[in-house]
Amino acid sequence: MKQTDGFCLKYIDGIPYLLPFGQRIAEHRRSIQLNETSAFVWEHLPEASTWEELHTRMCSHWEASVPGEIEELKQDLFLTLQQFQAFGLCEWEEPKAESSSTCFSCFIGGAVIRIEGAPIALSRLLADFMTDEGKEFDMQIRIFPSNGLSTSSINPEILIEDSELRILQHQHYQRIQFPNFKQIVEVRTCFHGAKSEIYCLPPFDESLANELFQAIRLIFSQFMQTRGKLLLHSASLLYEGKAWLFSGSSGTGKSTHTNLWHSLFGTKRLNGDLNLLAWEENTPVIQGIPWCGTSQICDKGSYPLGGIVLLKQDKDNFLTPLTHAEQVLGIWQRIISPSDSEDSLCQNLDVIEKLLSHIPVVCLHCTKEPQAAIYMKEQIDKHHFI
Repeated sequence: MKQTDGFCLKYIDGIPYLLPFGQRIAEHRRSIQLNETSAFVWEHLPEASTWEELHTRMCSHWEASVPGEIEELKQDLFLTLQQFQAFGLCEWEEPKAESSSTCFSCFIGGAVIRIEGAPIALSRLLADFMTDEGKEFDMQIRIFPSNGLSTSSINPEILIEDSELRILQHQHYQRIQFPNFKQIVEVRTCFHGAKSEIYCLPPFDESLANELFQAIRLIFSQFMQTRGKLLLHSASLLYEGKAWLFSGSSGTGKSTHTNLWHSLFGTKRLNGDLNLLAWEENTPVIQGIPWCGTSQICDKGSYPLGGIVLLKQDKDNFLTPLTHAEQVLGIWQRIISPSDSEDSLCQNLDVIEKLLSHIPVVCLHCTKEPQAAIYMKEQIDKHHFI
């Protein structure tokens, strides 16, 4: 067990901070606010060669004598050491993973994603996309228990901030926070999502798995963006060997429309909420993903893209012409791939422009009645796109 050089423990207004000095300042390391436990651990790290010695000192300091108190201090110690190691503040041999966590790999969107330290419930949510763990991975996501240890940073750039999402840009990584999540403290990503660390509050249960499932979707969308792939809020179906996407603002009936096709014509539904626009041999396709909203409809296959239909509610069923700009903006407004910088915005627009050179994008004014699906199918069969 060893402290990293270049940090000094100081109390400011009674609050313990680790402050960098010397080369650590040159490396742009930031001050770190500690709690009572982490301050005690830091002070005694140089004197202890193992975590067992530290645990003994903690039990003596807090006069822990009953099994419950001793075990609680042990867990506090592990959480603190894992945080220290994540921040590059110490070196130690991590304990074996808890039986409630697991490691596995998934194949999604043409990429192998390695997820380490996940609750078992998360592996069940991704079960259909599991792949051989021996394969090399494209993305690595490591999940750590957290005791709420926080860092104070020097003027990070705020990329996005609202009631649901906060993204801060640091020199070499991004910090992502989800204000509405109860257990995910923070996500740290680098290399455009290729490597990520997620810090979570126990217990590692199904509730945490659901939060992780949504957080990983954001990381995944960042990484896919670097490969020229976009996530479009849409419902999809398979018709004559091609995927057709139906997109529109909430309540316009995209799920209703694909369900009508399924009921009337027996067409296969591919995803009820979200689709990954991708490329295979310069041909636009959609690639299967596990995120599908509340529809529980998803398919892990890859299918050529036939076209995108933008829906608008109306009392009749008819197509209206779209200018090139309306097609671009119509798709751009429905993608969830981040436009958190000018570069990412331009990258998204470039992909959309490329798509428009390969597929039709049409606007369907429609009701929520069966005739809407019958009408659209006739237009596809006749290639009547304006």
